[in-house]
Amino acid sequence: MRADVSALRRETHLAASRGEHGQACSRRACLFGPLQEVVHEALGEIVAAHPHPVRGGKQPRILFATQASTRPPRFVLFASGFVEAGYRRFVERKLRERFGFEGTPIEVSVRVREKRKR
Repeated sequence: MRADVSALRRETHLAASRGEHGQACSRRACLFGPLQEVVHEALGEIVAAHPHPVRGGKQPRILFATQASTRPPRFVLFASGFVEAGYRRFVERKLRERFGFEGTPIEVSVRVREKRKR
C-alpha cells in the first residue's frame, strides 16, 4: 500500500478548516497527525509479523514511531531496549517497500526509553 501523502495533507487541512475534527488543533497537528498514525500503523504491522529476536533473555519492544523529516525521509523508532542493526535494516527495508521509497535513501534511528527510577 502506498500512501498519497500530499492528498492526505490536503484532505486533513480542509477538514480542519471546516471544523470537522470537533476540537481545535494547531496547523501542524492537523496536517501531520494522520500521517503519524499511518507510520505507526505500518510499523505495528511490520513488528507484529516479525518481532525483534530475543537476545540475552530480553526482547526489546518498539513502542511507537514517527517521521522526523522528509528530505531525506527520516523515521525515529522509540524502543524499550537496544535494537540490533540487522533488525533496523529489516524495518528500513519494510518501510521503504510500504511507502514506495525504492531508490530513495531513508534513515531509521532508534531512541531507547530510559529506565524509570523508583
